[in-house]
Amino acid sequence: TQLWMQEDLRTTRYSGGDEIPFVTDSISWRNLTTPACCWYNNTPQGNGFGLIYNWYTIEVGNLCPTGWHVPSDSEFMILERFLGMSDLESNNTGWRGTNQGDQLKSTSTWYRPATGTNSSGFSALGEGYRLGKRGNFADFGIVGYWWSSTLHWSDATLALYRRLDNKESGVYRAGVNKAG
Repeated sequence: TQLWMQEDLRTTRYSGGDEIPFVTDSISWRNLTTPACCWYNNTPQGNGFGLIYNWYTIEVGNLCPTGWHVPSDSEFMILERFLGMSDLESNNTGWRGTNQGDQLKSTSTWYRPATGTNSSGFSALGEGYRLGKRGNFADFGIVGYWWSSTLHWSDATLALYRRLDNKESGVYRAGVNKAG
């Protein structure tokens, strides 16, 4: 019942046309409480890799093209359950599931030992991330993060996300500081 985008976003503008600030400086990034985006290591990676956005960008609500949206935590759970994760497990935090992460990961872009089969067609890339607390880049080819549009149920300073790792077969779910 779901339709997911085939590629990561690479937009520097909201769907209404307003520009998303492009922040390359680490000190500036870690002090943000407003929307921002950047490339990993401030360099376009090509091969379908998208931009990195902090959650304040997601919070605005019109990051995606018209007719699309950043998935909610519940929508991620629907996808995970479709891939075989139990209802009970999908509501947990931390590493969950059996091989749902493998089903989501592309068969390339992940450093060895990579476990991705991409049997879901989701084609998740090992894009790394930008740490909000320090503003530095980390784990290209090792980790991929995807924001949900949902705040943490007990701490509104955190937003829920999903994480995939090259060595893990499950899907990680947790809350993290909105800066990333």
